[in-house]
Amino acid sequence: MARMRRTPRAAALSGRVRVSAGRCLLAAFALCLALAGRTILYLRRAASAGAGAAPQAPPPAMAPALLRPGARAGGGPPPAPAPALAAVGDGDGDGDGDSVDVDDVVDNDDAADKNDAVDKNDGGSGGGGGSCAAARRRAVRDRTEGLTAESLLRSRAWVGNRQRLDGLAGRLLGEGGDGDGDGDGNGGVHAVTLGGSITLGHGIKRQAMDSPRRRTSGAYPKLLERWLNREYGREGKERYHRVTNLASHGADMCALEKRLGPLLADLEGKDRRSPDLFLLEFAVNDYQGQDHVRHVDSRTDVFFPGFSQLALCAEVVVSRLLRSYPRAAVAFLEFRTAIPGRRTGALLHAGVAQHYEVPVISYSEAMFPEYFRLVSRLNETDRYTVPEGDTVLPYPYGCHPCDPGSIADQFNHFSPSGKRCRTVCDLVAYGGGRCDMRISPPPGREYCHPAIFAVDAVHPSQLGHRIALDLVAHAISSAVEDRCRREPFAEHVLPGMGWLATPEVVEARGNFALVNDTDCFLPFCEKLLPSRSSGGFTYYSDVKAANFDKFGWISTNQGGGESIAFDLDLPRRPCYAVYVAVLRSYEGMGQFSVTVEDKESGRSTTVDLDGLWAAHISVWSDNQIVGDDAVGACTGKCTVVVRTKAQVPGRGGNKVKVLTLSARECSKNAGKGLGS
Repeated sequence: MARMRRTPRAAALSGRVRVSAGRCLLAAFALCLALAGRTILYLRRAASAGAGAAPQAPPPAMAPALLRPGARAGGGPPPAPAPALAAVGDGDGDGDGDSVDVDDVVDNDDAADKNDAVDKNDGGSGGGGGSCAAARRRAVRDRTEGLTAESLLRSRAWVGNRQRLDGLAGRLLGEGGDGDGDGDGNGGVHAVTLGGSITLGHGIKRQAMDSPRRRTSGAYPKLLERWLNREYGREGKERYHRVTNLASHGADMCALEKRLGPLLADLEGKDRRSPDLFLLEFAVNDYQGQDHVRHVDSRTDVFFPGFSQLALCAEVVVSRLLRSYPRAAVAFLEFRTAIPGRRTGALLHAGVAQHYEVPVISYSEAMFPEYFRLVSRLNETDRYTVPEGDTVLPYPYGCHPCDPGSIADQFNHFSPSGKRCRTVCDLVAYGGGRCDMRISPPPGREYCHPAIFAVDAVHPSQLGHRIALDLVAHAISSAVEDRCRREPFAEHVLPGMGWLATPEVVEARGNFALVNDTDCFLPFCEKLLPSRSSGGFTYYSDVKAANFDKFGWISTNQGGGESIAFDLDLPRRPCYAVYVAVLRSYEGMGQFSVTVEDKESGRSTTVDLDGLWAAHISVWSDNQIVGDDAVGACTGKCTVVVRTKAQVPGRGGNKVKVLTLSARECSKNAGKGLGS
């Protein structure tokens, strides 16, 4: 039989059929993976329900039930929409509905429709926020010039579950209760920022001159409050939306973990509005200064001693916030340093974020790929300078004139002359690279000032804080836009099991019976006072700066032999886990021991510690002296004694600095190891 020749058209049709068949196979494979994932999730949740409990029937083999924006878990209609809001009442006191005076520089996007907030002609939800187009204009109207869509996309490092952000969006739009108990929907949104010196705005002026490229100044929490009131405020109400900044120099997740109970109690006592949003900025401090440039074994560096404890602290904080505030959104806000080899706590936080389905907003992912690309395009032989007028990369990613007027006076001193802010050469040198910071640029060349840094390799410039605001605003405005489009989402259900530890351990670690500090981490604290001392320990601040001090009980006696004791008087229990926090730094630090003596049993526990480490950073370091399985080591009435040792030969000092004493009831399962 003669073979039929295929025409080109038939060949093309056959190819399309093969492609379509391939796509069908891929789709079927993806569906199988999804069904397998849902089955595993069902079995996991059923197992966590406890022995003897009959698991519910698994859901149908289809996508999970989705909620519409405004819908409540368990059914029921959403609350009635509130009247349209006016984009005024920004909290700056001038009554102009903007976050700054009318004479401030105006961006191009300020020509946006002034009726955005009440425009309802775009198919929006009908709430106070108006149309979806208006929601998008709010997001871009005051964004940093040149910030790319790719950076914004990268900043959403982990989206997590969207239900809580949808609730925040609804309250901004006036579509639900505001949490102030009066049911009138007029309480505004209350956001809380928790973090370290980055969140405090270290290095920038508190009342900085306005940058010509952007109209607002200050650390990102202050900028966030201005943005919320400018875009979602109410006419005639100053600071309708409020941001409470509870940051502290050197704070990490473990510092927050043990103070979370009194912090939340104080927060609720001062503000009737229950928090609607928590932002957690601890990525830099949570890595305890682990500097990978100075180590060889990457496994030791990434999973250093104490890694699991810091990760567990993050889990305790997130778990308690989610359970204490069922409607509040919780998100990590991740920064990093300019030192290439130094990791951050983002690695610690990722597991917590995924287990509890909370979002991760990453300044690091948004900005640092371009920063390191900038460095790679500069030349070490030219000391990382550029030809005059060459920016290498566009604003805000490349080499651009810095803003010395926004730098706090005590940090505004650079050399040689002509240097106005930190340069790429400075930052490379901070990371152990080769570049002489003291030499001026060669003829015809100029310094490369990376726009996101100003005073050092750790803390963002004023522009960096504005970009951090842009990223947070992007996440919030995306939730607002999703809500006005009525995009469905899955209900946020807290996991029945912990990530690193059992729920019992997580709960126990979140309830400290005593926290005494030499330097207040919060606006309030219980002072750490000794019951006796050898006289060689003195209470003073070894850090003097215009905006903060660092007090502690300090001994510097080179011969050692100094001691200081603190008494605990707690209700009698089988066991208390006791912690002592000290300063750890890279020079001039000494060795010492900590002993816990139980007054009833006479039992004592001693741990030897060293204040010196290799990482070039000085931070608060907590140490558990009595473990959770040490029954009888401290039953409530015990004494903690710190004893210094003689200076180690070759060290430039013998400083021992005691910062905090804390205790909590032991968890009977904690001694079995994490995840038990």
